[in-house]
Amino acid sequence: MTYRSLSVSDGLPQSYISGIAQDNEGFMWIGTRDGLARYDGRNFKQFRHDRMDSASLTGSIISKFSLDRDGLLWIRYGNGGDIDILDVQTEEIMHLTSLPPYRMLKDSLKQDSPILKDNLGRHWMLSKTGELFVVDLRGYRLIRYDAASLLRLFGESRINGMAQVGDDFLLILDESMVYIDSRFRMKARIVFGFDDPRLYDPDVWWKDTSPTVRSNGDMLIPDDSRLILYSKKRADFMVFPLPAKEYYVQPTILLDAEENFVIAHNNYTFYLDRSNQLTVLDTGMVDVDYRKTAMCLDRSGVLWEGSNGWGIRQLDIYLKQMPAQRYTNNSFPVDILLDQGVEAHVIEQTFLHGMNAYLMRWARSGDGRMWLAKAGVERVETPDLLRYYNGVLQREMYVYKNKSTEANQGIDALALAPSGELWGLDHLFRPIHFDTVRHIATVREPIQHRYAPDQQTEIGGMVMTDDDTFWICNTLGLLCYNLKTEKVTHFFNKRPAIHLLTIQQDPNHPDILWLGTYSDGIIRFDTRLQTYRLFSMRDGLPNNTVYAILPGRDGLLWCSSNNGIFSINPSTGHVNRYTPQGISPLIECNRFHYFAFPNGQLAFGGTTSYTHFAPEDMRDDNFEPNTMLTDILINNKPAGYGDPALPLAQPINMLQTLTLPYYQNFLSFEFAALQFNAPEKLQYRYMLKGLDTDWVVVGNKNNATYTGIPPGRYILLINASNTSGKWSRYVKRLTIVIMPPFWKTWWFNIIAAMAIAALVLVALSLRLRAIRRKDQERMAFEREAMELKARALRSQMNPHFIFNCLNSIKALIQQEEGGAAITYLTIFSKLIRNQLSNSQQEITLQEELDTCRLYVQMEALRFGNKLSCSFETDPDLNLKLIRVPPLIMQPFVENAVIHGILPKEGKGKITMTVNRRGNDVVCQIDDDGVGRRQSALLKMKRRSRHESKGMILVEHRLKLHNTLNRHNIGIAIEDKMDKQCLATGTCVSLIFKSRL
Repeated sequence: MTYRSLSVSDGLPQSYISGIAQDNEGFMWIGTRDGLARYDGRNFKQFRHDRMDSASLTGSIISKFSLDRDGLLWIRYGNGGDIDILDVQTEEIMHLTSLPPYRMLKDSLKQDSPILKDNLGRHWMLSKTGELFVVDLRGYRLIRYDAASLLRLFGESRINGMAQVGDDFLLILDESMVYIDSRFRMKARIVFGFDDPRLYDPDVWWKDTSPTVRSNGDMLIPDDSRLILYSKKRADFMVFPLPAKEYYVQPTILLDAEENFVIAHNNYTFYLDRSNQLTVLDTGMVDVDYRKTAMCLDRSGVLWEGSNGWGIRQLDIYLKQMPAQRYTNNSFPVDILLDQGVEAHVIEQTFLHGMNAYLMRWARSGDGRMWLAKAGVERVETPDLLRYYNGVLQREMYVYKNKSTEANQGIDALALAPSGELWGLDHLFRPIHFDTVRHIATVREPIQHRYAPDQQTEIGGMVMTDDDTFWICNTLGLLCYNLKTEKVTHFFNKRPAIHLLTIQQDPNHPDILWLGTYSDGIIRFDTRLQTYRLFSMRDGLPNNTVYAILPGRDGLLWCSSNNGIFSINPSTGHVNRYTPQGISPLIECNRFHYFAFPNGQLAFGGTTSYTHFAPEDMRDDNFEPNTMLTDILINNKPAGYGDPALPLAQPINMLQTLTLPYYQNFLSFEFAALQFNAPEKLQYRYMLKGLDTDWVVVGNKNNATYTGIPPGRYILLINASNTSGKWSRYVKRLTIVIMPPFWKTWWFNIIAAMAIAALVLVALSLRLRAIRRKDQERMAFEREAMELKARALRSQMNPHFIFNCLNSIKALIQQEEGGAAITYLTIFSKLIRNQLSNSQQEITLQEELDTCRLYVQMEALRFGNKLSCSFETDPDLNLKLIRVPPLIMQPFVENAVIHGILPKEGKGKITMTVNRRGNDVVCQIDDDGVGRRQSALLKMKRRSRHESKGMILVEHRLKLHNTLNRHNIGIAIEDKMDKQCLATGTCVSLIFKSRL
């Protein structure tokens, strides 16, 4: 059985071990006489008493501890008998015996008795005097039960031990054992039925007889120099004597995964299997003073043994480890043959004595015969060839029969043909046939390969797939040679690897070859299809340099590498890894340091040590370790828990989310897989989701570092393999949130955007206000200018109108119509008065129509019956509410009279109507005169030099009025025609838009 040890130099607080336990997460807790330690397989975290820190342990001298199923570690101290309760998850400590209800427990408990929890949440424990204490932490009280009153029915006065059986409790008394429930009701009593049934010894009052119980109810009770086994099915007892000892040390009893008992007694470890066979598992240290003081069997199958000053030993009782042995003769072939029983003087008489181990070559036949040869370029007279069979090593004298003119050299490769013929190959690539009956070695001509003479080639191995076909691997690739045709075919001289180290035929498929390479892994080559598959560290190999490939009786291929030994399933490609353990572990193997014995054992060697084992005895590691964080560094500073100056407010492994500011984005994580068989063989991988796209495989390195992590949300994943290279399904997860600086947060961006928008709006508002002010100033100026222009136009209209009226008066006087002239003057004066009172920009439509009536009356006086005029208004319209520019309609009326009616022969009529059209008001001036075309022709015939400005002035006024007042007064002029397209007059429409 292989083991490793832990001592103070490895980080133990002290070498006397008083307790060992494994918590629910997988950490190991170790009590010593100088504090408590938590172990993760690599490092110890220590807990000690600090008189300046009230949150530290009450003391450092730990006499015993018990770990309950809730993760509470009950620590008992040797200096005063105080008790602490440590929550192994939160690392918070309760000083139990300093609290008033529990002070009675101080220095009162039996040292080695267990602490059990009932289904009511209370803890049971035994006193030194055999009484029962029940601690109710939730109810903050302690109940003490006197054994005599509790067990008065049986006449027993003390409890020597106890155990939990389901929800019930088993109390071990002096002459019997009693089952009771959590409410102290008796369920059964069993009287001891074996010799010397008294378990209480007043001289060894501290002795604890608490049993260890199997799931079927069988139990093992420890006693002084004996073990008492009770079979529940048979209801009988069996006693197993133990070696005598000078003084009493409490035995420790454990149950393994298969419910076999493991017992520590003095410096012995015993094993009581399910068939009740007691065997010695380990005799421990040779030193007579060595005592096993504590023991724990962890979930990966490692047995932890604490001692009285020798630290801890770890024994792997689940996995059978490959034993690593130091060379005693500094030679791999010599040491392995000595291990097989070959006598030293026989080896000394062969070429193996003093030979460089790198020169050994061998081949094995199916009947168990083996041949060993010596390689090299030295000239030889006879072949260096040995036969090993049935444990006998002897040299057979062969005679060379050469077909080659070159001198004979060493044998660089040996192989057996399917027919059993033995063939060799020397450094010059010359096939050598060994007649094992006549002892003749026939050397053939060199194989005609295409390697250049100056290329250094080393033959790694040779196999024969039939009696004529040789497959030879070397440092420049693989070649196939046919003995009959002498055809040579080269492979892998360019892909996928050149430097080949070893070759092996698949045990189940003769067409498949397995090739070990230097730094490229293993090649599975199908010689028939000429296809290959490459296996590397990505597929689980411990290393990509593979020195040897040997088939085992278990159907696997066993290989040596630069990082231990591994097996590969030739059918599935599944890889298991092994590291031979011992005083000098075998990690880095060597070329040509491998051997397969006729009995099925395999041997591999390195520089200082070697191993040999039976593959069928090796057990796969199916344990799936839990991976835990052991430390976090933030910006290269520890982020531990417990110190207010540190950033973490709770233990690392209780963290669900780690939230940090943007400037704390340099993170390092240390982690450990909680499997303790061989921590150096565990492999790790990690990934930071959100940053990494795939797993980062780091081998046995147990830390990860990320620098300059951008703000965001990430998930750190950490995973580990077991010792066989199988990745565990348990993945450690930690959410990491890097907060952005405030100027990169969403709320700051929104506020900044709002602020910028506000500034832009303010700037635009100010700019628009300035532009509007300038526009208003400009418009005021332009409005004033237009008003002046409008006044000028109005002032032009008034003289034009007065001029026309005075011409009419003049005409009446010339015609000597005094009465008509007086009437005309009267009407004219009223019209002038209206004009003077209507000097504002706008007047009502009623006032404008009144002006037009006065004008028409004057023109009627002037032209008599030739002119008639009518006014028609919509009675629903309030003409006084409609505002229009002054003298806007009169010029159109005047134009109808002068240019429409007067040129017409006969009478003429003008009709003025005011109506509503939708939301607009329409004023129409309709005449039945000659029309605009005829009027223009008449004007041309008269050749008048006077240009009428009335219509032009009206159009300018309307344009200015619409601009100044933002009105939209429209003019529409219609030339009326009859059916013969002759002019029948003109209709002018003034349209006052919806404002009116």
